[in-house]
Amino acid sequence: MKRGDFITLMWYNTGKAGERAQAAGIMTKNEGIQMIEWKRPELQDLDRIRETAAKCSSFGSDMSAVNIFLLANKYDIHIAYFDDLLIRRYTTRERNLGRNGYTFPLGTGDPGEAIEALSREADVCEENDPVCEGEEDCPHAKELHHMPHLCHEWLEKGLTKFCLLTEDQKAFIEDRLPEFEISFYPGDSDYIYTAEHLARLPGKKNHKKKNHVSRFKREFPDHEFQLLTKENAADLFTIEKRWINERGAALEHSHIVEQCEIRTALGMTDELKLTGGIIYANGEPAAMSIASEISPGVYDIHFEKSYGRFAELGAFAAINQMMAEYLLEEKGAEWINREEDIGSPGLKKAKESYHPDMMLHKYSATR
Repeated sequence: MKRGDFITLMWYNTGKAGERAQAAGIMTKNEGIQMIEWKRPELQDLDRIRETAAKCSSFGSDMSAVNIFLLANKYDIHIAYFDDLLIRRYTTRERNLGRNGYTFPLGTGDPGEAIEALSREADVCEENDPVCEGEEDCPHAKELHHMPHLCHEWLEKGLTKFCLLTEDQKAFIEDRLPEFEISFYPGDSDYIYTAEHLARLPGKKNHKKKNHVSRFKREFPDHEFQLLTKENAADLFTIEKRWINERGAALEHSHIVEQCEIRTALGMTDELKLTGGIIYANGEPAAMSIASEISPGVYDIHFEKSYGRFAELGAFAAINQMMAEYLLEEKGAEWINREEDIGSPGLKKAKESYHPDMMLHKYSATR
């Protein structure tokens, strides 16, 4: 890997934690300063990320190995290991999202030592120059071998920030590091449902959704649900393109970014260990869904699309139900994560309409 692919996290710590990390091969020394080397997530990293998610029985969409890989550019995600603890760092410039900072260290080991080490990064940047604007303007850039990410706003202000903290992780921070201030951004909360719920749509509260599925089946009696394969992947992308074309003047940059993510995913279905489905109706691709396993029994729905008359006549409800049924009956899914609403009123309404069985709230902590 090229030197430029790494971002250096530095702290002045010569204790046992540093010695152990150096012995594990994740730290180097440079004139008495110990460093963790950050890197962009690559395909070869995904199995280890999945192993960490399995150890921790993760439910969060942010711990999906596929999301960490596909969204690396969008959220400027880098990963590193402190002993056997996985840490991620987000430095997105999108201020309305709670995705700026380090994630809680996950895996086997004492997260307290890793958190203490991470806390020193801002101290180093602040001590050298508290108002860095970027690599070219930063007088200590060469000394620290860093990239502009280390000069992001929360580091410029000498802050240590953790993001995407679950309730348990928040409680750990509050107990061990009471100087941290906790904040909450509702748009980052995951909507989670039992697979049985989405596949069967039981009870009165799901009656309307069940009617939408029934209507779609009546309107398109020839409909067929097929699993995602390399042969029909192009048809899933056709659905995405038709959905994009319908946006018209409402097309946003985020829609184009998502389309790039879908294109990448469909070109790497085996490598990313994706599962998915497509509904054909009237001989045309009508609706699609792409998913992957976060941890054993927990699946994440990454993308779900329909368009035009199909969507008007219930295709979104149909693909949701058929995909859930497949995940339940064929993949042994117990839980399905339909991700966050990112603060969008439309997404919030749609996800709430399925009456989530669990909301996974996520918090930030800043010192």
